[in-house]
Amino acid sequence: PAARLLEELRELVYTAELIHNFDGSGHKGVTLDIALHNATEYLPTSWELLRLGYLGDPMGPRYGHPGSPADAAEEGIFRLPRFHGPHDLPANYEEAASRLHYVALNMLGVDVGNPWFGHVAAVFSPTYWHDALAASPIDTGIFTFCCNMTYESLPGSLHLPCGKLFVGLRCGAEEDTTPGVLGSMDHAILQNQLMWKPHNLLGKVFARWHGDAAPNITYHDTITFMESNILGNVLYAERGIKLLVGSFGPLFGSERGALLRRFAVAQGIAVAWAMGPGLANFTAEGHRADLNFSSRARILDAVGSAGAASLLNVSAAASSAAVAALERIWSEAARARGHQVELPRAQVQQLWEAAESAVPPEMQVHLPEPRGCADWHACLGRNMLGDCVCYGGARGDAAFVDELAAGLVAAEGVAPQVPAPALLRRASFPRSVRAVCAAQRTAARRG
Repeated sequence: PAARLLEELRELVYTAELIHNFDGSGHKGVTLDIALHNATEYLPTSWELLRLGYLGDPMGPRYGHPGSPADAAEEGIFRLPRFHGPHDLPANYEEAASRLHYVALNMLGVDVGNPWFGHVAAVFSPTYWHDALAASPIDTGIFTFCCNMTYESLPGSLHLPCGKLFVGLRCGAEEDTTPGVLGSMDHAILQNQLMWKPHNLLGKVFARWHGDAAPNITYHDTITFMESNILGNVLYAERGIKLLVGSFGPLFGSERGALLRRFAVAQGIAVAWAMGPGLANFTAEGHRADLNFSSRARILDAVGSAGAASLLNVSAAASSAAVAALERIWSEAARARGHQVELPRAQVQQLWEAAESAVPPEMQVHLPEPRGCADWHACLGRNMLGDCVCYGGARGDAAFVDELAAGLVAAEGVAPQVPAPALLRRASFPRSVRAVCAAQRTAARRG
């Protein structure tokens, strides 16, 4: 029945991972080098990096309005406070810190997250849904470039060949980019389907989560995500990042892969590897017809996690076996790379299959699924044995009571009774941002 399907769809929304990809794309933002050596206690946003001097002149016009669409999207769609510096740039660090993290809602269950934006996927805690997350039905940069004619008419605005890059995008009178929030996501889900109607997203979502064999998706499907942004700083100490996922082809056995391991060790974050498309330059080559985006299990990296058994509820024996297997395959990948940056995709596939065969099933973890584990803040997913892999001390399968899911899928218009997460300090979010998020929640329910 339709009501049950809608309830299931809401559960899928709140269970899907919150993904922020970085490092290795043309997008200006945090890199592994910055994340490892920067002194902040949180993952910095692009605006914060700009003010810290990582991206060049913090007052340079290329990052301001209308040279960049970010400011137009953040003020127009998310109603965030305007900047007061030249070119509509942040006048100080406090203003820069009042903006957001760009996040993709991984409804299609892509193992590497969103490969358009980098080779590393930071999986953010779902506790941000409670009071710091607002979800646009579409990537706001794409909307600004392709559908916002007011922005496009401004002198100095950027222009993209939208019809070629974003196949199937529909900009029309029915468009509505009002962000969704916890308990009020139906309109965002509907608009996501309408604006990408030729992709049949809802059909693919249900098929990939519930089909006997998850169907493949295309290069263009991977850009159709709902942009579920976090309006605040993501603190390491509060496990704001619960998992780092490295794209196997570009990173495994490389110097940048080693940086990923070091960053994870420094912050006590679990690391996993994912096969994904197996390409170093996804935006240029992702249109290839032979790519496979099937939803594979990820392989936990016991080395990068400083000994997975010390962080997660996996056995010491499985962790040790994974260390031995992955170090052997890492050395093989490093030798194969030599001085070349990218391995042939066929060789990447062979190395991945070797890792799948050698790493114990306890260390291979599927993406989260509705009602799969009791605590998605602490748990990463179910392993090949069917057990929930979680940070130490977290609840897994025993006496499963999913209070959080019950609250998240409450009827639209009714405030879900979700307890405030103990590890999420409200004070870590700027007051103005919290107020904006609360106002959007009210507006979405009234709408």
